Amino acid sequence: MTTVIIDTCVVVSALKSFSGASNLLLKMALKGELSFCISHKLFLEYCEVTERENLNIEEKLRKTILEIISFKGIHIEPTYKWRPFLRDENDNFILELAVSSNSNIVTHNIKDFKGVENKFNIKVLKPEEVLK
Repeated sequence: MTTVIIDTCVVVSALKSFSGASNLLLKMALKGELSFCISHKLFLEYCEVTERENLNIEEKLRKTILEIISFKGIHIEPTYKWRPFLRDENDNFILELAVSSNSNIVTHNIKDFKGVENKFNIKVLKPEEVLK
């Protein structure tokens, strides 16, 4: 089973729409059908972003999903920094987690991870590509 890092944008999409590929991918991960890694920093980002009022994510759902993510995710703390590699500094910790855990990255923002596949042999995929 391939292990993935689920970018925050995918978690947000999954919590906002119950019919899309992001939601199906998150359901698979939470059921144990898809192996995924998280770090303390990534989990804190999930918490902070999903709590934003403008997203209108129901609080009970948000807390339940985050609790399951924390329980089911494989906790890895990257030990090596690859900075600066990506244009957006906020994406570098996702790359570092992917390298440390030998995982692929699942995101809606493929262009933000330009060069990762060639340099690190890590696939950067959209949720629908993982489901295929």
